Amino acid sequence: GSPSPRFLLADHLEYRHLDRLPPAPEKAPAPLTDVAGRLEIFRQLGLDWALVKPFTPDLAAQEPEIFLESLTRCTRARGVVCGENYTFGRGGRGNADLLRRLGREWGFQVEIVESVTDGGEVVSSTLIRSLLKNGQRERALRLLGRRAEG
Repeated sequence: GSPSPRFLLADHLEYRHLDRLPPAPEKAPAPLTDVAGRLEIFRQLGLDWALVKPFTPDLAAQEPEIFLESLTRCTRARGVVCGENYTFGRGGRGNADLLRRLGREWGFQVEIVESVTDGGEVVSSTLIRSLLKNGQRERALRLLGRRAEG
C-alpha cells in the first residue's frame, strides 16, 4: 500500500498560539508523551513515516495558509485528519472550517474528528494533566488508551 505519513510538531506546547517569543520552558506544560514515545505509537498504529518539525517562534508566526501550504507541499498530502478543536497558524487563526475550505481549493481530503468525552468532560491534554496532578492515574491512563505499567 501507499505510505501513511504523520506530521508531528516537536515541543508544540511551548509555542502554541504565540505571536511572540515562547514562554520560559519551566512554565510550559510538559508533554504527555515525548517525541520518541509518539513516534513509537505511530509505528504501532502502522504508520510508515513521520515528519518531525521543531515548533519555533518563526513557525508560530506563519499565517495559517502559509503554514498549511508548506506542510502539504513538502508532504504531498492527499488527506489531513485533525480534531474539531484543532487550530493552526499565527495566533491559532486556522481552524477546521479553514482546513476544509483549503482542502477543497487545493485538492486534498479533510477529515475532522469529533471530540471524545468521558463523564461529560472533553478528553484533552489539560484534562489528563489535571487527573495526574489529582492522583487519578488510572483514569488518565484509561483515557489515553494505555495500561498501567509497574
